[in-house]
Amino acid sequence: MIVPLWIVFALLTVASRAVSKPYQKYLLEDFEESELLVVRDSVALIFFIPTVLYLLCTSGFSGTAESTAAMLGSGFLNLIGAFVVFASLNRGDASLVVPIMSFSPVVTALIEPFLREAVIPPTVIFGGVLCSVGAVITSSKGNSVRNLFEESDKVAIILAVSANFIFGLTSILDAISTSVINPFISSSVIVLFVWSGSLLRMVYFGSKNSDERKSRLLRMLRRDKGILGILQFVGLSLTFLTFSTSPSAAQASVLFKLSIVFVVIFGYLKLDEGYFVRRLLGAVMISVGSSLAVI
Repeated sequence: MIVPLWIVFALLTVASRAVSKPYQKYLLEDFEESELLVVRDSVALIFFIPTVLYLLCTSGFSGTAESTAAMLGSGFLNLIGAFVVFASLNRGDASLVVPIMSFSPVVTALIEPFLREAVIPPTVIFGGVLCSVGAVITSSKGNSVRNLFEESDKVAIILAVSANFIFGLTSILDAISTSVINPFISSSVIVLFVWSGSLLRMVYFGSKNSDERKSRLLRMLRRDKGILGILQFVGLSLTFLTFSTSPSAAQASVLFKLSIVFVVIFGYLKLDEGYFVRRLLGAVMISVGSSLAVI
Protein backbone atom coordinates (compact mmCIF):
# COMPACT_ATOMS: atom_id res chain seq x y z
CA MET A 1 0.00 0.00 0.00
CA ILE A 2 1.41 3.36 -1.03
CA VAL A 3 1.01 6.09 1.59
CA PRO A 4 -0.32 9.34 0.05
CA LEU A 5 2.28 12.04 -0.16
CA TRP A 6 0.23 14.51 1.89
CA ILE A 7 0.17 12.07 4.83
CA VAL A 8 3.96 11.75 4.69
CA PHE A 9 4.28 15.55 4.75
CA ALA A 10 1.77 15.75 7.62
CA LEU A 11 3.60 13.19 9.77
CA LEU A 12 6.90 14.99 9.22
CA THR A 13 5.15 18.21 10.27
CA VAL A 14 3.96 16.46 13.43
CA ALA A 15 7.52 15.49 14.29
CA SER A 16 8.71 19.06 13.81
CA ARG A 17 5.92 20.55 15.95
CA ALA A 18 6.38 17.99 18.70
CA VAL A 19 9.93 19.28 19.15
CA SER A 20 9.49 23.00 18.47
CA LYS A 21 6.57 23.82 20.81
CA PRO A 22 8.15 22.53 24.06
CA TYR A 23 11.49 24.00 22.96
CA GLN A 24 9.80 27.40 22.53
CA LYS A 25 8.37 27.06 26.04
CA TYR A 26 11.85 26.30 27.35
CA LEU A 27 13.32 29.43 25.74
CA LEU A 28 10.45 31.61 26.98
CA GLU A 29 11.66 31.06 30.53
CA ASP A 30 14.45 33.59 29.91
CA PHE A 31 13.35 35.64 26.88
CA GLU A 32 10.32 37.67 25.80
CA GLU A 33 8.15 36.25 23.04
CA SER A 34 8.91 39.18 20.71
CA GLU A 35 12.65 38.54 21.07
CA LEU A 36 12.12 34.85 20.48
CA LEU A 37 10.06 35.45 17.35
CA VAL A 38 12.56 37.94 15.93
CA VAL A 39 15.51 35.56 16.33
CA ARG A 40 13.53 32.53 15.17
CA ASP A 41 12.16 34.16 12.04
CA SER A 42 15.40 35.97 11.20
CA VAL A 43 17.10 32.58 10.96
CA ALA A 44 14.16 31.12 9.02
CA LEU A 45 14.26 34.00 6.52
CA ILE A 46 17.92 33.24 5.82
CA PHE A 47 16.67 29.97 4.34
CA PHE A 48 13.41 31.25 2.86
CA ILE A 49 14.72 34.28 0.94
CA PRO A 50 17.16 32.47 -1.38
CA THR A 51 14.62 29.67 -1.88
CA VAL A 52 11.90 32.12 -2.91
CA LEU A 53 14.23 34.13 -5.15
CA TYR A 54 15.24 30.94 -6.95
CA LEU A 55 11.60 29.92 -7.44
CA LEU A 56 10.60 33.36 -8.72
CA CYS A 57 13.52 33.42 -11.16
CA THR A 58 12.88 29.94 -12.50
CA SER A 59 9.08 29.65 -12.34
CA GLY A 60 7.75 33.16 -11.76
CA PHE A 61 4.73 34.04 -9.61
CA SER A 62 1.57 32.11 -10.49
CA GLY A 63 -0.82 33.61 -7.94
CA THR A 64 -4.32 34.78 -8.83
CA ALA A 65 -6.16 37.64 -7.09
CA GLU A 66 -7.99 35.15 -4.84
CA SER A 67 -4.93 33.09 -3.91
CA THR A 68 -2.82 36.20 -3.30
CA ALA A 69 -5.51 37.70 -1.05
CA ALA A 70 -5.70 34.40 0.85
CA MET A 71 -1.92 34.35 1.26
CA LEU A 72 -1.78 37.93 2.59
CA GLY A 73 -4.80 37.38 4.83
CA SER A 74 -3.21 34.28 6.30
CA GLY A 75 -0.01 36.23 6.89
CA PHE A 76 -1.85 38.90 8.89
CA LEU A 77 -3.81 36.34 10.93
CA ASN A 78 -0.67 34.31 11.60
CA LEU A 79 0.97 37.48 12.91
CA ILE A 80 -1.83 37.84 15.45
CA GLY A 81 -1.89 34.10 16.15
CA ALA A 82 1.85 33.95 16.81
CA PHE A 83 1.57 36.46 19.66
CA VAL A 84 -1.50 34.69 21.02
CA VAL A 85 0.32 31.34 21.11
CA PHE A 86 3.51 32.68 22.65
CA ALA A 87 1.61 34.75 25.23
CA SER A 88 -0.38 31.66 26.18
CA LEU A 89 2.75 29.52 26.45
CA ASN A 90 4.35 32.22 28.55
CA ARG A 91 1.52 32.00 31.10
CA GLY A 92 0.76 28.27 31.15
CA ASP A 93 2.40 24.85 30.87
CA ALA A 94 3.03 23.66 27.33
CA SER A 95 1.24 20.39 28.10
CA LEU A 96 -1.80 22.43 29.24
CA VAL A 97 -1.86 25.13 26.58
CA VAL A 98 -1.04 23.11 23.47
CA PRO A 99 -3.84 20.52 23.89
CA ILE A 100 -6.43 23.28 24.26
CA MET A 101 -5.31 24.62 20.89
CA SER A 102 -6.65 21.47 19.25
CA PHE A 103 -10.12 22.72 18.29
CA SER A 104 -8.87 24.31 15.07
CA PRO A 105 -9.65 21.25 12.87
CA VAL A 106 -13.27 21.45 14.03
CA VAL A 107 -13.34 25.18 13.25
CA THR A 108 -11.80 24.46 9.85
CA ALA A 109 -14.37 21.73 9.13
CA LEU A 110 -17.22 24.09 10.01
CA ILE A 111 -15.98 27.06 7.98
CA GLU A 112 -14.39 25.33 4.98
CA PRO A 113 -17.66 24.43 3.20
CA PHE A 114 -18.52 28.14 3.04
CA LEU A 115 -15.18 29.08 1.48
CA ARG A 116 -14.38 25.99 -0.58
CA GLU A 117 -16.18 22.96 -1.99
CA ALA A 118 -16.39 20.67 1.03
CA VAL A 119 -18.99 18.75 3.05
CA ILE A 120 -19.34 18.96 6.84
CA PRO A 121 -19.06 15.37 8.17
CA PRO A 122 -21.83 14.20 10.57
CA THR A 123 -19.25 13.23 13.18
CA VAL A 124 -18.19 16.85 13.70
CA ILE A 125 -20.63 17.35 16.62
CA PHE A 126 -19.46 14.25 18.48
CA GLY A 127 -15.85 15.13 17.78
CA GLY A 128 -16.41 18.64 19.12
CA VAL A 129 -17.94 17.30 22.35
CA LEU A 130 -15.04 14.88 22.81
CA CYS A 131 -12.57 17.72 22.27
CA SER A 132 -14.36 19.82 24.88
CA VAL A 133 -14.27 17.05 27.46
CA GLY A 134 -10.60 16.44 26.73
CA ALA A 135 -9.86 20.15 27.17
CA VAL A 136 -11.52 20.17 30.60
CA ILE A 137 -9.59 17.08 31.69
CA THR A 138 -6.33 18.57 30.44
CA SER A 139 -6.79 22.01 31.92
CA SER A 140 -8.55 21.73 35.27
CA LYS A 141 -6.93 20.30 38.39
CA GLY A 142 -10.24 18.85 39.50
CA ASN A 143 -11.39 17.70 36.05
CA SER A 144 -14.53 19.86 36.14
CA VAL A 145 -15.67 22.99 34.36
CA ARG A 146 -15.79 24.81 37.70
CA ASN A 147 -12.18 23.93 38.50
CA LEU A 148 -11.16 24.85 34.97
CA PHE A 149 -12.18 28.46 35.65
CA GLU A 150 -11.21 28.60 39.32
CA GLU A 151 -7.80 26.93 39.37
CA SER A 152 -6.27 27.22 35.91
CA ASP A 153 -4.71 30.33 34.42
CA LYS A 154 -7.78 31.95 32.84
CA VAL A 155 -5.86 34.24 30.49
CA ALA A 156 -3.74 31.36 29.16
CA ILE A 157 -6.88 29.32 28.51
CA ILE A 158 -8.72 32.19 26.80
CA LEU A 159 -5.71 32.85 24.57
CA ALA A 160 -5.38 29.15 23.73
CA VAL A 161 -9.08 28.87 22.83
CA SER A 162 -8.95 31.99 20.63
CA ALA A 163 -5.98 30.53 18.76
CA ASN A 164 -8.29 27.78 17.48
CA PHE A 165 -10.45 30.27 15.59
CA ILE A 166 -7.44 32.10 14.19
CA PHE A 167 -5.66 29.01 12.92
CA GLY A 168 -8.88 27.29 11.90
CA LEU A 169 -9.35 30.09 9.38
CA THR A 170 -5.69 30.32 8.34
CA SER A 171 -5.69 26.62 7.45
CA ILE A 172 -8.38 27.26 4.86
CA LEU A 173 -6.63 30.37 3.54
CA ASP A 174 -3.37 28.42 3.27
CA ALA A 175 -5.08 25.65 1.32
CA ILE A 176 -6.58 28.23 -1.05
CA SER A 177 -3.26 30.00 -1.62
CA THR A 178 -1.14 26.86 -2.07
CA SER A 179 -3.58 25.47 -4.63
CA VAL A 180 -2.05 28.01 -7.00
CA ILE A 181 1.04 29.55 -5.34
CA ASN A 182 4.20 27.57 -4.55
CA PRO A 183 4.07 26.43 -0.88
CA PHE A 184 7.54 27.85 -0.15
CA ILE A 185 6.45 31.30 -1.32
CA SER A 186 3.26 31.20 0.76
CA SER A 187 5.09 30.05 3.89
CA SER A 188 7.78 32.72 3.47
CA VAL A 189 5.07 35.41 3.48
CA ILE A 190 3.82 34.08 6.83
CA VAL A 191 7.31 34.28 8.31
CA LEU A 192 7.81 37.79 6.94
CA PHE A 193 4.56 39.02 8.50
CA VAL A 194 5.33 37.53 11.90
CA TRP A 195 8.95 38.74 11.82
CA SER A 196 7.90 42.31 10.95
CA GLY A 197 5.30 42.46 13.70
CA SER A 198 7.66 40.99 16.26
CA LEU A 199 10.39 43.47 15.34
CA LEU A 200 8.03 46.44 15.70
CA ARG A 201 6.74 45.19 19.02
CA MET A 202 10.22 44.63 20.35
CA VAL A 203 11.39 48.09 19.29
CA TYR A 204 8.38 50.04 20.58
CA PHE A 205 7.41 48.03 23.67
CA GLY A 206 10.65 46.29 24.64
CA SER A 207 13.80 47.69 26.16
CA LYS A 208 14.54 51.27 25.02
CA ASN A 209 18.25 50.64 25.42
CA SER A 210 19.42 49.51 21.97
CA ASP A 211 22.67 48.08 23.34
CA GLU A 212 20.79 46.04 25.91
CA ARG A 213 18.33 44.83 23.28
CA LYS A 214 21.13 43.82 20.94
CA SER A 215 22.89 42.03 23.78
CA ARG A 216 19.75 40.03 24.64
CA LEU A 217 19.20 39.03 21.01
CA LEU A 218 22.81 37.89 20.64
CA ARG A 219 22.60 36.00 23.92
CA MET A 220 19.51 34.19 22.76
CA LEU A 221 21.05 33.40 19.37
CA ARG A 222 24.12 31.93 21.07
CA ARG A 223 21.89 29.85 23.32
CA ASP A 224 19.54 28.72 20.56
CA LYS A 225 22.24 28.36 17.85
CA GLY A 226 19.57 28.89 15.19
CA ILE A 227 17.79 25.63 16.01
CA LEU A 228 14.34 27.21 16.44
CA GLY A 229 14.67 29.07 13.13
CA ILE A 230 15.61 25.89 11.30
CA LEU A 231 12.64 24.11 12.88
CA GLN A 232 10.44 27.00 11.73
CA PHE A 233 11.71 26.76 8.14
CA VAL A 234 11.34 22.99 7.97
CA GLY A 235 8.04 22.79 9.88
CA LEU A 236 6.29 25.61 8.03
CA SER A 237 7.47 24.37 4.63
CA LEU A 238 6.15 20.89 5.42
CA THR A 239 2.87 22.37 6.65
CA PHE A 240 2.27 24.19 3.38
CA LEU A 241 3.38 21.22 1.30
CA THR A 242 0.74 19.21 3.19
CA PHE A 243 -1.98 21.78 2.49
CA SER A 244 -1.04 21.91 -1.20
CA THR A 245 -1.39 18.13 -1.63
CA SER A 246 -4.15 17.14 0.85
CA PRO A 247 -7.81 16.57 -0.16
CA SER A 248 -8.97 19.27 2.29
CA ALA A 249 -7.58 21.70 4.84
CA ALA A 250 -9.54 19.93 7.59
CA GLN A 251 -7.97 16.55 6.90
CA ALA A 252 -4.50 18.06 7.00
CA SER A 253 -5.23 19.96 10.20
CA VAL A 254 -6.38 16.88 12.08
CA LEU A 255 -3.20 14.93 11.43
CA PHE A 256 -1.16 17.87 12.69
CA LYS A 257 -2.86 17.44 16.08
CA LEU A 258 -1.07 14.15 16.66
CA SER A 259 1.79 16.25 17.98
CA ILE A 260 -0.27 17.01 21.10
CA VAL A 261 0.47 13.68 22.72
CA PHE A 262 4.20 14.10 22.13
CA VAL A 263 4.09 17.64 23.55
CA VAL A 264 2.49 16.36 26.76
CA ILE A 265 5.10 13.61 27.11
CA PHE A 266 7.98 15.98 26.37
CA GLY A 267 6.60 18.58 28.77
CA TYR A 268 6.50 16.01 31.55
CA LEU A 269 9.93 14.48 30.90
CA LYS A 270 11.96 17.59 30.02
CA LEU A 271 10.08 20.58 31.45
CA ASP A 272 8.94 18.98 34.72
CA GLU A 273 5.29 19.81 34.07
CA GLY A 274 2.86 17.96 36.32
CA TYR A 275 -0.47 16.13 36.02
CA PHE A 276 0.97 13.86 33.34
CA VAL A 277 -1.61 11.04 33.36
CA ARG A 278 -4.60 13.40 33.33
CA ARG A 279 -3.15 15.64 30.63
CA LEU A 280 -2.11 12.68 28.50
CA LEU A 281 -5.66 11.29 28.73
CA GLY A 282 -7.08 14.68 27.78
CA ALA A 283 -4.63 15.05 24.89
CA VAL A 284 -5.57 11.63 23.52
CA MET A 285 -9.28 12.44 23.77
CA ILE A 286 -8.77 15.73 21.94
CA SER A 287 -6.81 14.00 19.20
CA VAL A 288 -9.51 11.36 18.76
CA GLY A 289 -12.25 13.98 18.85
CA SER A 290 -10.54 16.10 16.22
CA SER A 291 -10.11 13.03 14.05
CA LEU A 292 -13.78 12.10 14.32
CA ALA A 293 -14.75 15.65 13.46
CA VAL A 294 -13.18 15.47 10.03
CA ILE A 295 -13.65 11.85 9.00
